[in-house]
Amino acid sequence: KAKQVIIGNSAAALSAVKAIRRFDSSCPVTMISADNCLAYSPVLLPYYISGKIGREGLLVVGADFYERNRVELILGNEVVDVDTKNQRVQLKDGSILEYDNLLIASGGAPEKLNAIGKHMARVMTLRTIDDAQKIVEISKSAKDILISGAGLASLEVANALRRQDRRVTVMAKSKQILSRNADAECASIIQSEIEKSGIGFFLGRDVTEIAPCKDKIRVSSDMDDKITVDMVIVGKGVNPNVHFLRDKRVKIDRGILVNEKMETNITNIYASGDVAQSKSLLTNDHRVFANWPSACIEGEIAGLNMVGHETKLSGEGGYNVLPI
Repeated sequence: KAKQVIIGNSAAALSAVKAIRRFDSSCPVTMISADNCLAYSPVLLPYYISGKIGREGLLVVGADFYERNRVELILGNEVVDVDTKNQRVQLKDGSILEYDNLLIASGGAPEKLNAIGKHMARVMTLRTIDDAQKIVEISKSAKDILISGAGLASLEVANALRRQDRRVTVMAKSKQILSRNADAECASIIQSEIEKSGIGFFLGRDVTEIAPCKDKIRVSSDMDDKITVDMVIVGKGVNPNVHFLRDKRVKIDRGILVNEKMETNITNIYASGDVAQSKSLLTNDHRVFANWPSACIEGEIAGLNMVGHETKLSGEGGYNVLPI
């Protein structure tokens, strides 16, 4: 039986498992996750930060999912190298796993700000459940918060943190919010609605420095703004997690390039979710579709092909929802 190894434990990975088990009930399936918890939805993290849902509400499956689907689950152990020639995956603890088919569903990591100084505990990003917990704890005493970035995720975090006794400000290099999702007129309408809730905006300004200032943080911009806040959350975008692909054999552009079967240029290696770059229905080029529904579809396609049930995805379209 073919050994199926999956790097990741979120939407794409879970969908792949379901697809594999639909046609093969006995092949060995191993899932590896750097997170030390069961699968959860990153999409729901702003709702956890706002207090609308608890930690348990973030989970999308229970332990029984892995048992029922006969999955060997490795948690809290990061993949550090993939030997594509010898078909081996090396983990942080030094252990080696062999595979016949490999699915890379490792997601993305937040883009860092070069302007951040060292030891800045109150400057953070939001991608994992641990990130969300840190934001919850530090924001309890924060009266003034800056969000760097004006994309979908940043605006959701700003909305989650707003309250009457707190000032939340969004600063972004772009001259409009949602520069990747909306035209200027549409973005202006949405911004006006968000401002009604008390969130402020500094647009057309790039953060040049973040430095400690007594018990606060001083943020400087390229427009000579100097803002003093209690905490900063950086939402400058996401880069695919591909650092473990050291041998450079897998083709990578913005993400891992895949064909209609979610297969990379190496026949037994697949990629799905935020790490993959697949074909767009609208433009016919390859793009990263970083949303939950796309990850589920891509993971299913990959899983089916991993067990020899040839299935193709003709293309995708991007879509997102922003509560305001």
